[in-house]
Amino acid sequence: YPEFVENINALAEKYSVEITPIYFDMTDEDAMKAAVTIIRKTKKPIDILVNNAGIISESLLFQMTPIDNMRKVFEVNFFAQMRLTQYISRFMQRTGGGSIIFMSSIAALDGSPGQIGYNCSKAALIGATKSLANEFGEFNIRVNAIAPGPTKTDMGDQVNNEITEKIIKRSALGRWAEPDEVADVALFLASNLSSYVTGKYLRVDGGTFVGNGTRGGVINLDINYVSSLAKKMRRSVIETGYSAGKNGAHFGGALSAIEILACLYGGIMNKDDCFILSKAHGCLALYTALAHTGHFPLEDLKTFEQNESELGGHPVMNPARGIEFSGGSLGMGLSQGVGVALGFKRQNLDRRVFVLLGDGECDEGSVWEGVMSAAHFKLDNLIVIVDKNKLQSDGETSSIMDLQNLADKFDSFGFDVYEVDGHDISDLCEIFTTTLKNKNTHPKVIVADTIKGKGVSFMENQFEWHHKALTEQQYKDALSEVK
Repeated sequence: YPEFVENINALAEKYSVEITPIYFDMTDEDAMKAAVTIIRKTKKPIDILVNNAGIISESLLFQMTPIDNMRKVFEVNFFAQMRLTQYISRFMQRTGGGSIIFMSSIAALDGSPGQIGYNCSKAALIGATKSLANEFGEFNIRVNAIAPGPTKTDMGDQVNNEITEKIIKRSALGRWAEPDEVADVALFLASNLSSYVTGKYLRVDGGTFVGNGTRGGVINLDINYVSSLAKKMRRSVIETGYSAGKNGAHFGGALSAIEILACLYGGIMNKDDCFILSKAHGCLALYTALAHTGHFPLEDLKTFEQNESELGGHPVMNPARGIEFSGGSLGMGLSQGVGVALGFKRQNLDRRVFVLLGDGECDEGSVWEGVMSAAHFKLDNLIVIVDKNKLQSDGETSSIMDLQNLADKFDSFGFDVYEVDGHDISDLCEIFTTTLKNKNTHPKVIVADTIKGKGVSFMENQFEWHHKALTEQQYKDALSEVK
């Protein structure tokens, strides 16, 4: 380890201290015992133990993750650290105390798709922290843990970039942590400055839950990030729909909703908000938003409409993948949203509900029953978005059932109404921000003027692309347009 030795020597010289590195394999118990014997022979006390060993092993799907992979991760991340802690705590007990620090992760607390072994092993360290703090307290041995967010380390480079970017974008500081910023927290826990702190874990995550999408308005919403997210989603809709083969896909209504979903999942919504896709046939917009913001691996999009897939032609509730409600029959989503928003109100919960409707869907009488109910119950925590692409499965909405001025209709029922270009990211984000800052007793509706099939010239404003299969040439042409 020449680079490591060089760093050790530099630190020793900088701080005028003696540093004796001892190298051993954490998973080899005999090697660990030999290392402990070397330490014991120095006859020096051990005041601090920082358990910082860790590996990560990613997988596409939990169902496809070999148990042996999980076992290997647990061996390094948990069991090896428990063995070393057993040995070192005996030294500390004999010499009057010390400080033990486990390096966990925010993945242990928040979960992260495709990393089941890593997440659970790091969560086990937090459980051990609390248990050992109780057991070792009488010996003046303090036990604490650190849960860092994305950090510039070799392991950080191995983590799924989409997942990492989502975490960073939703943090208050909006950047990676430097290793020294995590080390400084370890130094605090090791020192007498934390002499009355034990059994705790400290999040060092740049403010993950106080950043973008926090309640009371949008903070530091990154328009460039949302625009980039929309582009990735639009391309993924084409790729995913084509992978369904002859089954085809609902391209038109998904492409018209891309910017709306990119804004919602790119920073407008927070972890306590609910989203209901009432125009459920537009599920490709939802699936791609969830995949590109880290709710499940991007590779899973390839299973769309395949046998045994959890990603069907209409969404089926699956909280593990971020799908909060099932959908299919049009006109049902708003009534669901009214019920959920009313429930939040009655429980005095400060939570919001977003419902996406299609304008063709507004032919359904159940939509207007939901509109009446939302206004009657003063559901100011309900935000309705209408994807007004002016087409439905078999023609123009104005010809099939002319709704005339949708904004006026919602206004007449008692909604606060906003109108916007549904493909202008900047205007959408501004409207969402304005809507969320409007604190009164009225439900809100955003009527978004969109284009069915947006981004692919031969799909735009063509009702035939409500649902259709792509030929190989059409697929290539579409991809060339959504770079």
